[in-house]
Amino acid sequence: MRQKSKGRRVGDTTGDIKQDLKLGHLAGIGAVAMAWNSVESFVDAVLLSALGMQARIGEKVLVRINAFDAKIELIKSGATTRLGLSKEQCEDLLKSLDAAPVNAKELKQYRDAVIHCQLIDVRKAQGLLIKRDARYDVLLSQEALDGLYNRLISVRDELRAVCLIFLTLDEAVKADARADLQTLLLGPEVQAYVSQVREHRSARLSLPALPTFPK
Repeated sequence: MRQKSKGRRVGDTTGDIKQDLKLGHLAGIGAVAMAWNSVESFVDAVLLSALGMQARIGEKVLVRINAFDAKIELIKSGATTRLGLSKEQCEDLLKSLDAAPVNAKELKQYRDAVIHCQLIDVRKAQGLLIKRDARYDVLLSQEALDGLYNRLISVRDELRAVCLIFLTLDEAVKADARADLQTLLLGPEVQAYVSQVREHRSARLSLPALPTFPK
């Protein structure tokens, strides 16, 4: 969906975005933008729960953490030090902490490419993204936009289930600092959420591959 540009190209557009792109393409670009916002909101919610912060205070912290990787490392740190999670006791949850954010990070690159590119070729539905390190061609076909959107929604759903687990553990710790989190982890409520994590991850992995650039 994004590849290094093979050289300078002459633009093939009218300059009127609404005329050059069909309504489906415009809707797809907007949906990708909004879907990413939803993904990021659940990453932030998981982080606040892992750290035991209230939303009002946490918002001031979140705006100062720009790096996506930093948020993930803080989530893992909070999970192990404050909530006592371990790979042996909650393998599916920690897999999601590795897999869902990693996929979200990759999808963010595609989302950024879609949002920040210039439309360069209407007939091929391609844009051009200019960054400091290189120039990139961006595929803006309906199939590509729909595929990216579906992946973002799948990752969002996975992260939402993770968020419910963290909220459950966070509330238990706040109610009783000596709460038996290990028993709670293996209880029916948390395990139901773990099953949701597993189901959403399987659904994400079963999605068809994103389309490639035509040769």
